[in-house]
Amino acid sequence: MDWQRPKQLDDWPTLEQIINDSPVKVTPETFAIDAIALMREQESSCVLIIDQLQLVGIFSERDVVRQIASGVDLSKATVAQVMQREVVTLNQSQAEDILTVWSLLNQSEIQELPIVDAGGQLVGIVTQSSLLQGVEPYMISGAIAERQRLETALQESQRLLQAIAQLDPGIVYIYDLIEQRNLYSNREFYSILGYTPAEIQQMELPAKQSLMHPDDLAALPEYFQKCERAKEGEILEFEYRMRHKNDQWRWLLSRETVFTRTDSGKPEQLVGIATDISERKQAQEKLGQSERLLRTMIEAEPECVKLVAPDGTILEMNSAGLAIVEADCLEQVLGKPVTPLVMPEYRSAFEALTQRVFQGESGRLEFEIVGFKGTHRWLETHAFPFRNGNDEITALMSLTHDISDRK
Repeated sequence: MDWQRPKQLDDWPTLEQIINDSPVKVTPETFAIDAIALMREQESSCVLIIDQLQLVGIFSERDVVRQIASGVDLSKATVAQVMQREVVTLNQSQAEDILTVWSLLNQSEIQELPIVDAGGQLVGIVTQSSLLQGVEPYMISGAIAERQRLETALQESQRLLQAIAQLDPGIVYIYDLIEQRNLYSNREFYSILGYTPAEIQQMELPAKQSLMHPDDLAALPEYFQKCERAKEGEILEFEYRMRHKNDQWRWLLSRETVFTRTDSGKPEQLVGIATDISERKQAQEKLGQSERLLRTMIEAEPECVKLVAPDGTILEMNSAGLAIVEADCLEQVLGKPVTPLVMPEYRSAFEALTQRVFQGESGRLEFEIVGFKGTHRWLETHAFPFRNGNDEITALMSLTHDISDRK
């Protein structure tokens, strides 16, 4: 690689200026997943493994990718089991200038270079990133292009690291969009669906596709089109059903991001985590059934029934209520306050009743309203708290009937 070498060597950054003398260090017994968390927390591309003051290994972002692709469970493995033991180092006394460091990094095809003293003890570490930042003013266009390539590769590995550290435990996988297959998935996949790795391996493609619900399988092409347009760092979500070995459907939520791209920039691989959300879906279905039952009961009531939010706006009103206030449709009153319909001389009493209900009381009130079309009516309302499953007051429910004839 060509360099625009300054006239005097003193113009170059020194090793002391680019070395990190406080690298992230762990012991061999440290779990790999904890080391990953430290790397993310310290924004470091690697951790150094120290045993009795001696450097015994290194664990980098590249190692994370390799181990995942090999099927290693990083939550159970120690760094001693997954680290690189043959570590390229540079003795501090041999580092005449940063060109020596740069040459060794390139010749060894590594991104991190530990610096040691004469006794083999760690002094610090130099990375390609810190070296590039130091020499950038002296790089010509060819070197700049190389730096950009290296930084892009580093960002790709960091995205995987962040995805592993941030996402909840579940089905961890790497999916190849071009080959349309999983390059890796952890054992959790098989435990959630009840299949063994051997059973999945023996399945032909049609059988594997039949594991997904037909409706969700039909939606896959549209989802993959979104993946094709995904921006850097964008998280994509897809909910779908998979057939359990016992023939029951399990709901899964996949959260994915683009892991690698082709030379043309097209997404090539996705890294993601799928979570079993079956219980949440069942709860939502029960809630939906309850809401539909409540709606049916409200509509069947011949008197005005309404739900009012804490801020006084209407959440729900049946057809009888819409007729009383002379609204043409439900949308005309949803999210709108009730008070403006009440005659001014009764508004204070109406608002006081609303406050008491949200404090847990019940009450009744007679008052006069003017409908949307100008009709005056006398109403009697019985209001009481509406509570959720946690016994929390979420709304005011009232049963109101027209007493104009009596007045």
